[in-house]
Amino acid sequence: MPPFVPPVVSSSLRDRKLAAPTVAPTASEFIPTGESAVARPLTISEKPGVAWPGGRGQAEWPRGKQPLSGEGWPRMGDGMKKPCWKTAVLEDHATGWLATCTGLTVIKEYTTLQQCQEGCQTTVTCSVWRFGAGSAGDSIISSSPTGQSSATCYFGRGDNCHSATAMDSVGAQRIQHGDVLVLADMSNWEVKNLLNVGLFDHGTGTQAIPRCRHLCYSDVECEYWAYGQGGCWVERPSEGNHRAGYPLLPGTATTNTSDFAKVIRASEYIQHSCPSDNTETGFDMNMLAKAFAGIACVMLVVGVAVFFLQRWCCQGKRSKRATKKRSRAVKAEAIEASTPETAGLLMPSYSLQPMQQGYSLPSHSAAPLPGYMQPGYGPMQPQGY
Repeated sequence: MPPFVPPVVSSSLRDRKLAAPTVAPTASEFIPTGESAVARPLTISEKPGVAWPGGRGQAEWPRGKQPLSGEGWPRMGDGMKKPCWKTAVLEDHATGWLATCTGLTVIKEYTTLQQCQEGCQTTVTCSVWRFGAGSAGDSIISSSPTGQSSATCYFGRGDNCHSATAMDSVGAQRIQHGDVLVLADMSNWEVKNLLNVGLFDHGTGTQAIPRCRHLCYSDVECEYWAYGQGGCWVERPSEGNHRAGYPLLPGTATTNTSDFAKVIRASEYIQHSCPSDNTETGFDMNMLAKAFAGIACVMLVVGVAVFFLQRWCCQGKRSKRATKKRSRAVKAEAIEASTPETAGLLMPSYSLQPMQQGYSLPSHSAAPLPGYMQPGYGPMQPQGY
């Protein structure tokens, strides 16, 4: 296995505490090696048809062809992959991961746990970092009178990380750089030329599948992985040129008729990509959420203040009205108290007189009706005019 190439640590990188880059990739950085056109990462709607890698072959892809290896990852001027601003922790020593990995390389430039962790996050080829003793049985505390830590920083892809033989570690993690999109389920296809990592020393078969998956997800060069006969298989171009064929065509690069294909338990074809950083476009969802939370808090405080202010004002008005009512009542009582008791004697008195007996209403007699209005009178006759 070729040695792991440690990153070059500049003084400016140390000065900024090895913070992960936050620069969004530009369009020109998505041009694959040997290509002239921009190749953006694929989306969910651009996955191949279910018949791929069989069926119509390249025509199964909505873009008209299978993406190139490494397509969708931003590049530097020399074609090397840029560090991605986004990382995720797949396995952590703090939550029980043994981290007894082989194939790691000493990184002397990093002398603290924070430097070791952030250095791996900014090194796109770093899958695993570990800060601790060099091998099993070693202690990270030296025998010097000062008792200073002799822990060392290690980088690498990290194989056999689940050995029962424990190592003295301060911290360790398996890192995924950027995002991973599963392009196809390859459970019925044997992808040729993959590297056999083998069976894991510790754990059950159920645990072995996600561990094999993590080996590929944490390696930006790995786009195929499978778990089946012989254990875990991954694509690793930098080790013995274990690279899958392109395009992946039945017969030459893959097959679904071999004994291996018939017993595969899990397998995937994936694409690594570095998403755009929202903070570079001026639209940061975290900052937006914080802004809305701040506005909500301010509105709540203002609402509470208005509520209590209204209650205070209303209580003041009610107390003033009650005071006025009491004042008017007191004045009325004072007026009644100052009026002499004989004042009622000066008031004129009136008495109702009974009606005189024998009084009768005047009678009137009706005048006789004209003859033409008498009962039985016939129709009017002409008067001889």
